[in-house]
Amino acid sequence: FCTTGWSGLACDLACPTSGGLVCSGHGTCANGTCICDSGYANASCALTCPSSPSSPLLWCGGPSRGTCADGSSGTALCTCLHGFAGSACELACSGATLPTPLLCSGHGRCSDYPTDGAGATGTCTCGTRYRPPSCGMCVEGYWGPSSGCTGVCPVGNG
Repeated sequence: FCTTGWSGLACDLACPTSGGLVCSGHGTCANGTCICDSGYANASCALTCPSSPSSPLLWCGGPSRGTCADGSSGTALCTCLHGFAGSACELACSGATLPTPLLCSGHGRCSDYPTDGAGATGTCTCGTRYRPPSCGMCVEGYWGPSSGCTGVCPVGNG
């Protein structure tokens, strides 16, 4: 076994450190290279993948929302799945968390990471005659959301 901070067959390979700890205390060293624990990234495992305040133990919101580029060559940045946005994939378009996702009720465009990249907002832009935020109801003066909100309400009949 090698002395702390060294690795390799002859214990002659220095391990990356950060904050005075081998692999920042978030990985193990093998042959002079850190093998980072899940959720940590870069050569010394010094970067932490983001999580949201509502789910502090889930990197990037968990596997149903996104993945983190972790590991010794990772950036600790999230790649959000369709329907999600934000640095920790904490923003969700209406319908994204349903068992069978139907984004924006099928009547709008979701501003998510795969579509809009880092500028994504996790909100819906509704189609004509559909009301935000979920795009599931018609705007005032129309009815029939399932048929395109094409029914026009008669004037004076509420």
